[in-house]
Amino acid sequence: MATQIKTGLIANDAITDAKIANVALTGVTASSGDSSTSLATTAFVVGEINSLIDSAPGALNTLNELAAAMGDDANFSTTVTNSIATKLPLAGGTMTGTLAMDAAIDIKSGSAIHGTITTSSNSLTLNARNTGHLIFQSGGNEKMRLNGSNVGIGTGANVDELLHIEKSSGTTLVKTEVAANSVVGLEIKKTGSTTSNWRIVDGQTVNGNLEIYDVTDSRSVMMFDGDGDIGMGVTPATHAKLTLGGTATSYSSVLAFDNNTTGGATFFMLASDNTWSAGGNKFLMGHGGPSSSAVDVTIDADGYVGIGTTSPSRKLDVRGAVRFSVNTSTHETFVFTTQAANDAKQIMKNASSNDTIILNTGGVSYFNGGNVGIGTTQAGNMHTNASKLVVGTGSGDQGMAVFAGTSVGRYAFARAAANNSDTYDGGMSYDGNRNLKFHTNANATRMTIDGSGRVGINRTPALSSSKLEVGGADNVRLIAVEASGHTGGIGINGGTTKSRGLQLFAGANIIATLSNQTNVGYVADGLFGTNARPTRLNCTGSGQMLFGYVDSGSGLYSAAMGMEFDEINGLSQTQWVDGWVMKATVSGTKTLRIETDGDIYNVNGTFSSGSDRRIKKEISDASSQWDDVKAVRVRKFKLGATAPGSPHDHFHIGVIAQEIEEAGMNGLVKETTPDDGHIRFDPSLAGDKIKTVKYSILQMKAFKALQEAMEKIETLEAKVAALEAK
Repeated sequence: MATQIKTGLIANDAITDAKIANVALTGVTASSGDSSTSLATTAFVVGEINSLIDSAPGALNTLNELAAAMGDDANFSTTVTNSIATKLPLAGGTMTGTLAMDAAIDIKSGSAIHGTITTSSNSLTLNARNTGHLIFQSGGNEKMRLNGSNVGIGTGANVDELLHIEKSSGTTLVKTEVAANSVVGLEIKKTGSTTSNWRIVDGQTVNGNLEIYDVTDSRSVMMFDGDGDIGMGVTPATHAKLTLGGTATSYSSVLAFDNNTTGGATFFMLASDNTWSAGGNKFLMGHGGPSSSAVDVTIDADGYVGIGTTSPSRKLDVRGAVRFSVNTSTHETFVFTTQAANDAKQIMKNASSNDTIILNTGGVSYFNGGNVGIGTTQAGNMHTNASKLVVGTGSGDQGMAVFAGTSVGRYAFARAAANNSDTYDGGMSYDGNRNLKFHTNANATRMTIDGSGRVGINRTPALSSSKLEVGGADNVRLIAVEASGHTGGIGINGGTTKSRGLQLFAGANIIATLSNQTNVGYVADGLFGTNARPTRLNCTGSGQMLFGYVDSGSGLYSAAMGMEFDEINGLSQTQWVDGWVMKATVSGTKTLRIETDGDIYNVNGTFSSGSDRRIKKEISDASSQWDDVKAVRVRKFKLGATAPGSPHDHFHIGVIAQEIEEAGMNGLVKETTPDDGHIRFDPSLAGDKIKTVKYSILQMKAFKALQEAMEKIETLEAKVAALEAK
């Protein structure tokens, strides 16, 4: 059982280890705060210690930990007192030394924290809480304010931009300063998808020059030198207030003017390089965006100026119309333009703006401002009808030339275009073959004088030995003469008919046709045979005499004379009249007459031929013609060429050539060319021959047969007489 100690004194050896072994000792726990001499139980002690610790953190709940927390300073109180004496009171006061902070300082108004001062990594942070402004004052006046991310200097509460500097009046400057040969200025940088980095700086590339510098691409964009000269992309040129350029191709020296308003215009100027299709080493000016196609004015390296072209070939090369106005904007005095793609045109106008003078390289040029003098000022003093153009100085040899080279030069006379199919009616021309031509009636050539002096009227001279040639229609007077109302002339027929040749006219009638053409290439004319082309003498009617030649068909030709006539009289009746007549001029006797029906008449009935023995040889008696004459069949017939039913369509008596040949008398038959009447009767005769009979020989044969008959008769008569005598 438990032993209770009830007295305050315990005898010696009353309590031994052995006695108290395994004995639980208990006592009365005094109340907290009891300061009597009663025995303190474990519970009392623990309770007092816990009260002393009073839930202190584990790192400060022992005296050793407390001593360590106080720096093991036995004079901690004095140390703290002295330390507090060096601090600024809460009510404020004067600081005599440096304020050092190792932690944040909160700036409060009441319990609300409006700002914080912190340090970290060698930096000091001033933080205005709750989007408040951080204000810097001097002398009770605000000098700078931080409003969110904006900084204002002299702005008050109205801070509009990241940096806003404001002064109510007087000079307002932002100044940066550095020692010589150093870089000083302002840098602007933008990061993200469109990174850029810029500087406004002095000394970036040239000391003493203010530059706008592109840090991203390491290039000077704009530079101001000490003389106030400006360079954009390049150092300012000497004595140049503005210089544009750079090392980038194509657009490094472009100056653009852009009036970006309604009706505003855009223009540009630049110095080109070889990347421009307009060509390098040129100064270009144009409208719209910079491009070769938009260039209006060009100045090249030779000082040539082009307007409307980027390749000027003259000191001033203008492609397009040019106008000069002397008095007002509505009055044109001079106009330079083009008629076609490459033709120049100059117009000069009078006071009424009417075209007075037009000079056109590819179209119509004219003067309508009065008289024109070349080499003289006296054009207005000439004859009224010959003063529009006067050429010459008035002394010495003068002239006017049309220089066309090997082409055609012209001197023309014109009528109103409405009166002609051609705008000029007549004149003269000189071509590359040295032919001088005269023209009338819408440029029709009327006369030509060639280089050899030959003259052609209505034709080009072509005959080597001629001096005058006249061309025109057939059967008309090409050359006419007139005297006292009587006319005559010369013409020609150039066809392929029998009337081809030179013609002589009396009045309008052809009285003679002269021809000496060869037979080559011509057809039969029906009079002399194939290919005959006789000279003709025409009467006033339709008859004519012909002098020409006969083609024998063997390539040999002989002279011939003939006559053509019309057997139809004025009453449309067939009438055979005298065709060929020999008439004595004194007596009027017709000694020989060949009538148009083929009959021959002579005054004495005598027909003869050469029969002189001296012109004959191998003379002997003819053989018997009795059998031949007996074999001749005498026929009656009509001529096939005679129109049926005409008065002359009657029977004739004679022989048939083929029957004469059948009788063995081939020598009496001769072949000749059929005439037109034969061919009309039998077209198959064309190109063939017809047969004729030598009636004169046949007559001699009949005469010989008659002699033989007379001999026979005489023999018979003798026999009859002898018989009768018996």
